Amino acid sequence: MEAELSAKREAHSEIEERIRQVQADVDALKTEKQHAEERLAQLRADLAVCHGLFAAKKQARLQASISEEDECCAKIDHQLEEMETVYKSLQVEEAEQPSISEVEYQIAQFCLQNGLIAAAYSHFARIRGYRDVDSLLANDDNLVAAAAAREPKLAPYKTVGSYVSFGRYEQDNNTANGQEPIEWIVLDYDAANNRALLVSRYGLDAKPYNTSYTSVTWETCSLRSWLNGDFLRTAFTAEEQGAILITTVDNSNSQGYSGWNTDGGNDTQDKIFLLSYAEAKRYFGVQHHSVSGSGNNTRSRVSPTAYAAARGAYTSSSDKTAKGKSAGWWWLRSPGYFRNSAAYVIDDGALSYFSVDSDNGSVRPAFWINLDSDIF
Repeated sequence: MEAELSAKREAHSEIEERIRQVQADVDALKTEKQHAEERLAQLRADLAVCHGLFAAKKQARLQASISEEDECCAKIDHQLEEMETVYKSLQVEEAEQPSISEVEYQIAQFCLQNGLIAAAYSHFARIRGYRDVDSLLANDDNLVAAAAAREPKLAPYKTVGSYVSFGRYEQDNNTANGQEPIEWIVLDYDAANNRALLVSRYGLDAKPYNTSYTSVTWETCSLRSWLNGDFLRTAFTAEEQGAILITTVDNSNSQGYSGWNTDGGNDTQDKIFLLSYAEAKRYFGVQHHSVSGSGNNTRSRVSPTAYAAARGAYTSSSDKTAKGKSAGWWWLRSPGYFRNSAAYVIDDGALSYFSVDSDNGSVRPAFWINLDSDIF
């Protein structure tokens, strides 16, 4: 039944991603058509005032250009009609998918009836508000006891500022003794959804924001691909990955530094992400380096692990963390002053930007973890 649930989730996610892509393609086509119509209007205006003895050749050129733009608009209209058909078929396909909540409910009932109380609680907790779930969680003695038994383990995850261990990654640069447990700082706890926001306590690796020097956004950078690919698979078991929530990551201008006002690109759907400037400011007090005292912020400084340092992560000889360790600089997902640069937290704790292909920055992954997961 777990396999069935996983398959349903994947099917829903795939359809949702296809719908988002079609919507993005439609928006791009509409923008392209708007530009074509603007060019067409200008050409017609130019033709209307094109008179005189020697105007025939220019009129012919303008008429040819108008024909080309008319053809372009017609082609775009045809593409939009095709996209509309695809969009409607995807909506039908999405509507025909079995309810994930119902599959989750059936698994929970099966677990409850067969004495798998902890697993039953986890599945019911994911679908609060569905059918009689809230009543069961509040009144079934076994489920109430299961909830109480989880609290000691969950308490640190619900305490902002505490450290928790989750997953494993090479850190001491001694591969012979295996990977070490990863320490995370609890940045936020969302009681309504029973989830916690974690960021790594140390810089876990050294990576460029993007492998090539070009204009990118968080959506298109290589670091995002690595975090949600190789890093995710390396650092977490399949069960741990299941507890990491897919997050709609806000990449709007409100998340970047207003003094730069660089477009952050599209929002993304990620399990693992980097903090934005707005989040770094909220949780660590990070401010632009021009602000007086911004470079004295030990709370926002981070030290790279021995493994990260060996892979090229910068460490300062003068700036130290609050624990007295040599600080490095770490990437944020927000854009820098230019689209070929990205925001980062300097080793002194202030905000600046660096070219995206700089490869000596520390990586501090972040994610929201589902505290209703049955791994707890």
